[in-house]
Amino acid sequence: MKSANFSGILRSGRNIIVTVVPQSGSIRDGHAVVLTRTFQHGGQTWFEIMDSNQGPIRRLYASRQELDIMLKENGIAYSPEPKRTVPLLR
Repeated sequence: MKSANFSGILRSGRNIIVTVVPQSGSIRDGHAVVLTRTFQHGGQTWFEIMDSNQGPIRRLYASRQELDIMLKENGIAYSPEPKRTVPLLR
């Protein structure tokens, strides 16, 4: 899905997986992150981002303009199946 649809999808309760360009700026490389929510701040749309490279509890935030610069590909919306839990890999 296109980034213009991200806010509506997040407000509907679905998370979005996107690939972003790494800090090195190498377009050939990419890293998947999860957009978990959107909100308005200072008249701009912002996104909360979970990045596995940053640990399980640290959240990152990016404005729509910042996110558009980092995006490498369109996003994939995720919807868990109701009353279904993923089994542990043990």
